[in-house]
Amino acid sequence: PGYLARGEIKYSDLHMLFPFDNRLVLCSVSGSKLISKFISTNNSNYFIAYSDYGRQVKNAIDPAGTYYVIVDTYSASYAPNGLTVVETYDADVFARDLLAAYAEDGGFGK
Repeated sequence: PGYLARGEIKYSDLHMLFPFDNRLVLCSVSGSKLISKFISTNNSNYFIAYSDYGRQVKNAIDPAGTYYVIVDTYSASYAPNGLTVVETYDADVFARDLLAAYAEDGGFGK
């Protein structure tokens, strides 16, 4: 599933969302690739969510600009995405761990 059900969240729920131990990486990407591959994508396998800030700026991306995004190593290595790895995050921290810490800190609310 690509979502968390309302209610109690268990680590196993997060593991279903992020089953692979893909490392997190900082990548650069051209504005045109960011728009076509991530914002205006027609790929139904991609789940895209925006923060309040993201909703405000997503339509103001300069196709000629360079942007930085954090993705997993799987997405970074998929050549059609047009991403260039700039830096790799700690080898022992995965997306589900960060989401678990966010939930533990009350990030999803009550």
